[in-house]
Amino acid sequence: MVKGANSHHPALLNRYNQRIQQELFLSTQKHCRELRGPFLYHLGSADQNWNPLYGPNHSGKALRSALCLYAFHSLNDCWEQALPAAIAIELLHNFSLIHDDIQDHDTERRHRKTLWTITGQPKALLAGSAMHSVAYLNLLDLKNRDINAEKVLMTSQLLFKTSLDMIKGQVLDLQFEQSVQIDRYQYLEMIDFKTSSLISCSLTVGALLGTDRKPTIKAFSQYGLHLGRVFQLRDDILGIWGQSSVTGKSASNDILRKKKSFPIIYAIEECTPEDRKVLLRIYNKETLGKQDLDIVMEILERNRSKNKTEEFIKLEALSAIKQLNLMHIDHWALKEGKDLVEFLVNREY
Repeated sequence: MVKGANSHHPALLNRYNQRIQQELFLSTQKHCRELRGPFLYHLGSADQNWNPLYGPNHSGKALRSALCLYAFHSLNDCWEQALPAAIAIELLHNFSLIHDDIQDHDTERRHRKTLWTITGQPKALLAGSAMHSVAYLNLLDLKNRDINAEKVLMTSQLLFKTSLDMIKGQVLDLQFEQSVQIDRYQYLEMIDFKTSSLISCSLTVGALLGTDRKPTIKAFSQYGLHLGRVFQLRDDILGIWGQSSVTGKSASNDILRKKKSFPIIYAIEECTPEDRKVLLRIYNKETLGKQDLDIVMEILERNRSKNKTEEFIKLEALSAIKQLNLMHIDHWALKEGKDLVEFLVNREY
């Protein structure tokens, strides 16, 4: 097994992981030596003293960069051509995580301290902003991989738009924490900006670089949209019912922070008037305690919020697979795309 591979991950993630980790390491060395330590720490490849980690580390799934390479590979055997775009996407994702951790006051990610708790918020903000810039510098390396200038420009425009969409999503997410009048349609719009946009972008970029067939590019884009919803809705379940020892995040933190995740919104919409009053009263409090948490969990259980969220996940998964079937790609790529959907539907971390 290659370094960074995980036997529990689908083949799609394992195949590209070693090259992704190598390229991330090289990119931080090439573009921003001054912040290399914080970069590598956040990416899971260095310890708190910025010493590089060799062998097993704390890197994430590298889902988005792998999706970019997978889309390209399903259309073109020379998948390493798309590496600069894949690394740009991975850095863009991690820039957003650094800033999100600060805004959400999260102290743990991937089973260890978040960057800002070590460096302080100002330095972590600078590291995140620098990572955003490095992402776009990395993207320009496509021109050295026999990708024509027009496609490099189109890819750049798509990443800039996606970056803005992610910020819009984070703004909405923060606004939702201060409001209780959120319906599921507003919520889906928010996660489409915050989460689905980059997952869809990853696949769109890979397809765009690998083919000129517009229907195929569109199918990859739509596959990514539904895949992003599956990912976020499953995240919502793990944010309430997940085990912190597995997820690497604090258990029940979403409730204590009054995040309006899908299970909460569903309960508010579907529960009895009495339970709705209780939920609204709790979510209007300045801070929540253990008793509030227990009451919210009881209401979620009574209204089968977890089960209903799982039903919505399955619907989005079916929509994702429908898009896969429109692509006319090789059997291996079709199978791995379906395996990834199944993995994201059932993941515990």
